Amino acid sequence: MTAMTKEAAIAASTGLSREELRRHRQSGQYEGNVDWLMFGRSMVWTECGLRRLASDLKFDVSELLPDGPVTRGAEVLKARILNTRLVRCLIDGESEPQIVNVGDNRMYKPGLRVTVWKEGNGWKGYRRPRRPEGDECR
Repeated sequence: MTAMTKEAAIAASTGLSREELRRHRQSGQYEGNVDWLMFGRSMVWTECGLRRLASDLKFDVSELLPDGPVTRGAEVLKARILNTRLVRCLIDGESEPQIVNVGDNRMYKPGLRVTVWKEGNGWKGYRRPRRPEGDECR
C-alpha cells in the first residue's frame, strides 16, 4: 500500500491553492486511481502522483512523504503469553510495556535488547532478534 496525502495537507504545506491543485489534477497529465483518488470525502494523492506533481511544480515534498518505519530499541520482559507470535517489551520512550508481534518468540529471552517499530496500531519486531543500532555489546 502506498502512502496517501490529502490535498488539503499539500495545499497547506506548499502554499498552493486547492483550486490550482484541482486544475492540475483535471488537466489530464495525472491519472485517476494511480496519481490521485477520492478516498471517502477527501481527495488524496498517492506517493507517485505527489512526486510527479512536485517535479512539475518545482516544490519540495520531503516533509509530506513518509520516511519509512521509525525503529526503536526495546527490552524483552518476562511474560506468560500463550500466543507464540507475541512478546512483551518495554519500548524506549513508552511508559507502559507493550505487546510486540515477532512471528516466533522462541529466540526472544527476558532481558534481550531488540529492535521494534510501529506498524498500524501495534508494534512489530523481526522474526530473528536484532540488536538496536547504537547499542554497544554488553
